[in-house]
Amino acid sequence: MFKLIVENAKGEQLTLSNNKNYIISDIDGLTPAAANINSSVIGLGDGELFESSRVEKRSLSLSIMPRGDVEKNRIKLYKFFKPKHYVKIYYANSSRDVFIEGYVESFEGNFFTDKEVMEIGILCLQPYFKSAEEIVTDLSNILGGFSFPFAINAAGIPFSEIIRVEYENIYNGGDVESGVIIELQAEGDVVNPIIYDSISSSLGFKITLAAGDVIRVNTYKGSKSAVLIQNGLETNILNKLMPNPTWFRLDPGDNLLSYSCDSGADALQVRFYHYDLYEGV
Repeated sequence: MFKLIVENAKGEQLTLSNNKNYIISDIDGLTPAAANINSSVIGLGDGELFESSRVEKRSLSLSIMPRGDVEKNRIKLYKFFKPKHYVKIYYANSSRDVFIEGYVESFEGNFFTDKEVMEIGILCLQPYFKSAEEIVTDLSNILGGFSFPFAINAAGIPFSEIIRVEYENIYNGGDVESGVIIELQAEGDVVNPIIYDSISSSLGFKITLAAGDVIRVNTYKGSKSAVLIQNGLETNILNKLMPNPTWFRLDPGDNLLSYSCDSGADALQVRFYHYDLYEGV
């Protein structure tokens, strides 16, 4: 069994699986997208040399049969599959719960048959399915300060303490490497924050943060950015990057990351946000 939900640009959703008004007769494009392999000829020798490779964009096609009031239910599909417009497809089976984003290329069908079937084509410029939920990893762990039953002495006790960890493991459960959004939130004065991985590659900023300031770094391909958020206003701070920055990517499996500051490390909250990426479902 599987679940299929479509969402349009307005955030409106339609569940197509287990829906008495529709039968999904086929979905094509759920397996890994095709790759483009570049090579060069070896002089007069046999064969060729590998140069580079990349995964191409993904094409999805849905075959949907309207049922019941066929005309009404077919027209309802137009609201969600509008040619040239954005669409988001949620898909879940017993192993994976994912979504993918794309644009509607085509909506075709034959009205003059006993069983109308709508053929819908969707072009996904980014070929990987994303985990349905964004994964958040915090480099600060909260240690509880009391439990029931309990007693408090005159000096008092803390409800909890924030414990800074030397390294935190970020697990990428996907099939391929993923970008990550790194959020640095200052709770006091913080000078020159730096993120490290386990082999000492780094991404740091020559900057002093005050309480309430947030740096947000996006390392996803095609979306790389670094902004400072102060009082709700965003400022590009690429010019504040330290030399030779590493735009961290999360390899499948374990990834160890840490951070430091010239001063104020105890006043810095560090969080990582990412999606697991899948080649197919």
